[in-house]
Amino acid sequence: IKELKNLLGDSITFYGKRTSEGVNHEGRPSWKASHYVTTLNYSGMTNPFYNETTKTFDFNYYITNNPSYSDVNTICLWLGRNDKYIEDNSYIENMRLNDICRKLKLQKKDFFQDF
Repeated sequence: IKELKNLLGDSITFYGKRTSEGVNHEGRPSWKASHYVTTLNYSGMTNPFYNETTKTFDFNYYITNNPSYSDVNTICLWLGRNDKYIEDNSYIENMRLNDICRKLKLQKKDFFQDF
């Protein structure tokens, strides 16, 4: 993330409650896609995207709870590395990642283009 920030400079703003090397983000070490979709807390960390009412990943819920992020116009998902450590679950993790993408597409249609 820091390299991307260095390349783009002030033309990009990273949002998130966590910070690594001066760059804000919502990454959590050892988390898989399924943690973002199905879990409020894991490994001592809270999932800011998990809506306890709907029991799933909810980007609009995240923005409602972080109104200063409402001008987000690009989302980067960097998931998958941890998912591959357990090969038996790779299909399930890919389905969870697809679930996140589907929900983002429904909630933030202006972010997506059909190619």
